[in-house]
This record gives sequence, structure tokens and C-alpha cells, in this order.
Amino acid sequence: MYKKADSIVTPDYMKECGAYEEETFQYYYHKGLKYEMDNGVLNFRYVIFKPASPLYFTYKDMRFDGKTKAKDFDKIFPEAENWESNEFENMTRLKAKKVDSNIPDDDSSWIFYFKNGLLVAIQWFYPCYG
Repeated sequence: MYKKADSIVTPDYMKECGAYEEETFQYYYHKGLKYEMDNGVLNFRYVIFKPASPLYFTYKDMRFDGKTKAKDFDKIFPEAENWESNEFENMTRLKAKKVDSNIPDDDSSWIFYFKNGLLVAIQWFYPCYG
């Protein structure tokens, strides 16, 4: 995938949350997906579902894509809590739901963004401590 990236961006590390001047990671963008390439490893950051996007994934026999309804999401993740953000990557007026990681001592979460009741993006989120 990294050889077919739509774009590769080296961020200003001093403006990145928790990053240090000596960092070397880059962001790889490919068809609505964002990855962080760090030490030769692609780490998922987010996916944005466009109306005609072929991107999807399944979990517990449910297909997650741009046609996924918030009410169906709530059936699979009743423990999801409302997230305070109502904007993401230039999209506004969103409703967001947060699902915490179930890995011990891991404070990352999955944020699911909905607009007009349909899923528009999924982000792997980790809090900034730096």
C-alpha cells in the first residue's frame, strides 16, 4: 500500500501532539485512509467513507461503510459513549460515538463519526500526553 499512496506527508513534528523534533514518521494517504508510517510499520489512523466508496469492514456480521446507520451501530456497541467532537477532517455537524479499547492499560479508542444518521468516518484515537 505504501508504494501506491495518493500522498505522503512529513509533518512538522513540533506541531504534532506528543511528537519530538527527532521523530521520523510520515503520514500516508490512500483512497480515504490515513496511516502513519513509523519505523517501517503502517499504523491505521482513520478512514473516511465517501458516498461511492468501496471501502468497508465487517464486525459481528455487520458491514461498516458509508451506509451504516447510527441506530444499527448502537445495537452492536450499546456501551459506546457520546464523544464531544462534532467535526473531523473538514466535516462538521457530526455526531460521534467512542468505543474504548478492551486491551488492559491501553487508553486508545475508536471514534465513529456520523452525519445525518450515517457513518462517515472511523478514527483510531489516542489521547495526547506530550
